[in-house]
Amino acid sequence: MPAINANATSTVAPWPGSVASASAYRNELAWHRGILMVAALSVMGMENIHEMNALKTPLASRINGIAVVTFIAAGAVFWPEALVMIVGSVAGGYGGAHFARRLDPRLVRRFVTVVGFGMTIYFFVRG
Repeated sequence: MPAINANATSTVAPWPGSVASASAYRNELAWHRGILMVAALSVMGMENIHEMNALKTPLASRINGIAVVTFIAAGAVFWPEALVMIVGSVAGGYGGAHFARRLDPRLVRRFVTVVGFGMTIYFFVRG
């Protein structure tokens, strides 16, 4: 993983807690976690959405890998359904990255911000 540059407004110190907090967020909808991880990276001073996504991907892969091992060990995997989801996830991941790189980073950042605020309001109201 690339180092996060520290400056007067951000330091590397909040990194473990911020990303760990976002990663511990409920895993049934992983895109929520992705939005929170991008938000945490942004708060720590990263500005380029493509760099944030590049850093978020291996972190999310590790988190999901731990969950996969846990579910397999518990015998909680329904393999026919899981295989369909694996194919869809791989296609969506590569397809999403392909299209996201072509978008203006400001547009992607605005989308992430709007979704993040929307999720915050939704969960606050749902309570």
